[in-house]
Amino acid sequence: MVPERTITGPALLDYQEARDRVAAVVHPTPLEQSTALADVLGSPVYLKCENLQRTGSYKLRGAYNRLSRLSEDEKARGVVAASAGNHAQGVAYAARALGIHATIFMPVGVALPKLQATRHYGAEVELVGATVAGALEAAADGHDDCLGIRHLVEDLEPECSLAGDDVLVVERRDEDGTGLRGILGCREERLSHRVAAQDHLCAVLAGG
Repeated sequence: MVPERTITGPALLDYQEARDRVAAVVHPTPLEQSTALADVLGSPVYLKCENLQRTGSYKLRGAYNRLSRLSEDEKARGVVAASAGNHAQGVAYAARALGIHATIFMPVGVALPKLQATRHYGAEVELVGATVAGALEAAADGHDDCLGIRHLVEDLEPECSLAGDDVLVVERRDEDGTGLRGILGCREERLSHRVAAQDHLCAVLAGG
């Protein structure tokens, strides 16, 4: 069973440290201004095109940040994760970059391109259940094997995965020093009390 727990937000230092870590694998993605969205919201809107990121989404940032913080013993045991696509690809890519064996649980019927990409990045894929919830249950139940407990890489781990995913917000601030008001696809509450309110930043992404 997946344990219930309260998630607390990362501190600003977590974001800054994550930015330095993920620089090893991510590449800068373009920031495009959207006139159409600006007309609707009445203020400048920028699109952070993470669909052009390695693996096709921002999820690589959080996965690499999390895995890079594992101990050598944890890395040797390997990691497991559950996802229908983007988190799976991020974990698979990050694990390969760090020399870690990854087992990814994906639901039966997952989109073929995402399945193929996850395997291409070197992960062992287990198809389980009809939904992501079923795959997550299987991952939680299966992370203890004969080699010892493997680390379960969850998509919403606070100081690691969240800080890594949201690093694109810090990148935006670093680019020109402007602040953020609405962060779509991110966690606005994590940074809203730390930066000035001026623009909207939208991360272009998909589910999974």
